[in-house]
Amino acid sequence: MKISKTLKAVTKNTFLALMDEIEKNLPPNPYTRGSLFFCKVAVWSFFDLYPDEGKEFWNLLKKHVPQLKEEILSSQEFQQSLAITFEALIRTREIKKRKLIQQIYLDGYVSAEDRHLINLERFYRVAQEISLESLEYLKFISEVIIPRKEKWAKEEVAKMKGKHEGSVEWWEELTMRQKPDSEVIMHWIYEEFNPNSEIVKSRIPNISQDKNLSKAQFEEERKKQNQYAEISSELLSLGIFRVGVKDGGIGSGASKVEFLTEFGYKFIDFVKTLSLVKD
Repeated sequence: MKISKTLKAVTKNTFLALMDEIEKNLPPNPYTRGSLFFCKVAVWSFFDLYPDEGKEFWNLLKKHVPQLKEEILSSQEFQQSLAITFEALIRTREIKKRKLIQQIYLDGYVSAEDRHLINLERFYRVAQEISLESLEYLKFISEVIIPRKEKWAKEEVAKMKGKHEGSVEWWEELTMRQKPDSEVIMHWIYEEFNPNSEIVKSRIPNISQDKNLSKAQFEEERKKQNQYAEISSELLSLGIFRVGVKDGGIGSGASKVEFLTEFGYKFIDFVKTLSLVKD
């Protein structure tokens, strides 16, 4: 891995002394000094740049360490994961994104049994590249859109007649994943902002008679639609969304729709519990 000139200027004794102090809280001899070279430089730099965050993150990491066997801690896989995590934290300027990276590492990697299958590099790249606006939108999707899809799926599965292989939960999950996210989002925008929706009419009783109010409401709806169009484009480029095609039925052409990818569902699991997504 590439080390910047600033990191190279750090004296060996300084960062080794720091890491020796930190390692007192770990099981004895979990690492070899040579294999921890870059990791120690990265840790020193992160603590130097963000001392309060560094202490907080390390305290959280120490809580997970006792759950890990010494052979895991001393493995090249774990050492590399720690090194690239601190490197990602150093390269990430926005505190909300650093919190997200820490959460991905602690809750997604360290806590997992099959951690060797988790593509940390991809998760970190997306965490660094995604805009804060899109992070907030993913929070909205997790809190509003996915529950709507789940409710719809339960209702659809309940209508199914006859016996089917698989559990009810399996069918509900399958049905929910088949519902385009873009379709549910656009329906939510209509309900909340279109002057002809019952929700808007109940919120603004005289909107049907007031052309200016109706026009302003249509403009609000258009802004929300444009916002989603911009964000969905970003989420597609990051692999959080994928494009699908929905059959419009007899006499109608097919239309483009968007779904959360498998990676998107995993990424959103970290975002939905991130307390700092919204100020």
